[in-house]
Amino acid sequence: GGGKEEAELEGKFHDEGKAVESKDDVVDSGSDSDTDDEDRKAEDAALAGRLEAYFLEDPFKTEFAEFMTTGPGSRLQPLGAGGEQPLENYAVFQEYGPFVENMLEAFTVKEYFSEGMTVTDVAS
Repeated sequence: GGGKEEAELEGKFHDEGKAVESKDDVVDSGSDSDTDDEDRKAEDAALAGRLEAYFLEDPFKTEFAEFMTTGPGSRLQPLGAGGEQPLENYAVFQEYGPFVENMLEAFTVKEYFSEGMTVTDVAS
């Protein structure tokens, strides 16, 4: 039965210098990996689509508008032809990074919790 097959499998991989604890540890190089790759690509594309939608609606859209009109972005100085970037533009850029990171974090929390996950699930 199953014990004999498992013993043969373990013997085969021990002979090749690979230790396995059970037949479940062996990865099949057949079409399952192709299907897994296709599934992963589809999941990634769906996630990218949801992220794009998130950045095109509130709260990001409103907060970005505020950042650029009344917040740090309002201090951006236009760059003349062939001119150097003013230092103030770099300072605004440094504030923009954390702004986007916070919005990405909010999206990530929304994504995980919308699927019924707990804080422990998100952390792991």
